[in-house]
Amino acid sequence: MAESLSVVVLLLCGTLIPFVTAGGECEAYKDAYGQYKSKQDCSGFQWCCGTCDMRYCCSSLSLQLTESEQDSCKTVSGYVSTLTISSFVAAAVIIMIIFICCCVCPCCCLYK
Repeated sequence: MAESLSVVVLLLCGTLIPFVTAGGECEAYKDAYGQYKSKQDCSGFQWCCGTCDMRYCCSSLSLQLTESEQDSCKTVSGYVSTLTISSFVAAAVIIMIIFICCCVCPCCCLYK
């Protein structure tokens, strides 16, 4: 009797696990254009699918975007900020001005 009960419990656990683990949610994120996208709750047999910049709920397990993949999207930025670009441009302009001044001014050590 106890053996058959344990078999029934194991079978129930095996059939209920997909229902408990099914579904997920797409975490909130910013897309490639910097627009905030709110969290989506994927219910039933749907998972979060897509890419870091475009997430949606789908029923295909092969397209699933796991929670760890969604977390890694937060650390990898798909765009370079304006501050970074302007810093590189400003540094290049300053270096060019210094080089031109050293080639034109006789008091500079690079003049000759």
